[in-house]
Amino acid sequence: MLKLPVDDSPFLVMGIDPGTTTMGIAFISWDMVSRYFIVENAFTIVAKSTDPQYESMGEIHGSRMARIKSHEDTVLKHLTDYAPHAIIAEAPFMGRFPQSYMALVECVLCIRNAVLSYDNHIPLYSVDPTTAKQSAGVKITRKSDKEDVRDALRTRTDLRWGVDLESLDEHSVDAVAVALHFLLNAL
Repeated sequence: MLKLPVDDSPFLVMGIDPGTTTMGIAFISWDMVSRYFIVENAFTIVAKSTDPQYESMGEIHGSRMARIKSHEDTVLKHLTDYAPHAIIAEAPFMGRFPQSYMALVECVLCIRNAVLSYDNHIPLYSVDPTTAKQSAGVKITRKSDKEDVRDALRTRTDLRWGVDLESLDEHSVDAVAVALHFLLNAL
């Protein structure tokens, strides 16, 4: 069930590009008055398994699980700070490396746990990587690369930036595409 603003405030979406070490986060709002999408913030969080808070967990469960738990706690903090109306994450892609896929599934589970802790009445939506990129305006070809998403976002006339697009890394840029996909398809 979609949680809507209780007044005329913008509808806010949190987009997430999951990763076991780096995780892109973006917050995009839809201003119903100006009819623009506004990138309120976008950044990448970096989990360190050597953080003292997670170090003993890493010794027992491995450094990947320590990093994933760090991500879960950080995502929950950002959910609480920003109070988005919807949350969407890029879905894990099963490529040639099953271990990488499994790690991303664990990462999405940590996001889901954070969402449940934040508000168990808000679903975690997902979108496959190709669809998110296409929603941003990328023409998918065999020669597509990481900069294609940034290039496509740069040319959008319905998008306003509260952050400097050029300063964002690939993870936060992908998170913007994920959040934008939700807004383009939910409104």
